[in-house]
Amino acid sequence: MSLRDELNAVLAGFGPEIRFNIPPINDAGMSRFIVKVPAELTVLHDRQLVVDVRLAELDDAFTLSTPVAALKQTPDAGFFEALLRVPADDSAMGRVGLALYDAGDYDVIQAQMHWVLESINGEQFRALYSAFFVGLVSLIDEIADMARQTRYVTPIHPGRGD
Repeated sequence: MSLRDELNAVLAGFGPEIRFNIPPINDAGMSRFIVKVPAELTVLHDRQLVVDVRLAELDDAFTLSTPVAALKQTPDAGFFEALLRVPADDSAMGRVGLALYDAGDYDVIQAQMHWVLESINGEQFRALYSAFFVGLVSLIDEIADMARQTRYVTPIHPGRGD
């Protein structure tokens, strides 16, 4: 079974756990799901976390990602310097990092984790997702705080500072 097939099976099983129907990975190698997050864990826009699953072209790796800020214009160089200094979460499961994506009219800063795997099962996916989420919680707060101090940067989630 390919990693794509295994991920689709895992996502189909994970959907009921988060009470959301997760579509299978499409021809572009993507799936998106939404997780309702209790306010006690972190402050999210509409108490929801949008998570993208991206399968690598070679079907040997996948990425979990979510947007954390939008850039309407290019912020000062100091913002990018501070962004590069944000320590990535380093856990036994992986590392949450940041990437800049062109979304057309604006750029998006995304938090993401990558894994290169030959196969995956439901238990492994839950552990990887959990590592992603734990690293993301502090990152959301940090990015939101940085955005409040910088022109042209809009946090996707308010973080605990608001």
